[in-house]
Amino acid sequence: MLTLCAMLVGAITASFSDAMALLLRQRESVIGINTLMTLPLTFLSGAFMPLKLAPTGSRRWRSSIR
Repeated sequence: MLTLCAMLVGAITASFSDAMALLLRQRESVIGINTLMTLPLTFLSGAFMPLKLAPTGSRRWRSSIR
């Protein structure tokens, strides 16, 4: 189930990126939008630091989506 959800999120992200690339037609703009989408999610995922050290607000948000 987790693999299926991860694949679905990846497909949605790729579709959004492709749609933005078709609309904007500039590589730098697409890179900026993709970074704007993925960087906050990377920090909230616990990839850079243990979730125990995360601020209270992000821990609360993280526990609410489980």
